Amino acid sequence: MRALKTLALFLILAVPAAAYAIHHGPGGLRQISRRLHEAARRLAAALVERGYGLASEHFFDTLTVEVPGLAESVVATARAGGVHLRLVDHDRVGVSVGEDATEADLAVVAEAFGVRLGEEGHGSLGQPDRETPYLTHPVFAAH
Repeated sequence: MRALKTLALFLILAVPAAAYAIHHGPGGLRQISRRLHEAARRLAAALVERGYGLASEHFFDTLTVEVPGLAESVVATARAGGVHLRLVDHDRVGVSVGEDATEADLAVVAEAFGVRLGEEGHGSLGQPDRETPYLTHPVFAAH
């Protein structure tokens, strides 16, 4: 019975994920992922320039920012601006850039940290472009 529940849960998650991939196709997913990653890189660059530390220089769309003693204040400021950040602990804040994030949302996040969002990400931060082919089955290009 437990295996059947596990399979049902897998299918509940897999079917919408497959439909999403089919709908957008490899080119659409690449465009979405590049936009999300570049937004995270721009935010990371502004934070690092201001002197904040990042838990990792390798990321995709989620940053853990080291803000010694300021985490609760940063989260509260962002929330007052309508953006929810993750309070990791007293010294760290988690920021995830979602597909629905707007420039206004990114500006609220930057302002919560007391930084101004720049035009470009820092060259050494983030993940390199993926070179491996993906979604190569014809169904992903047919719709």
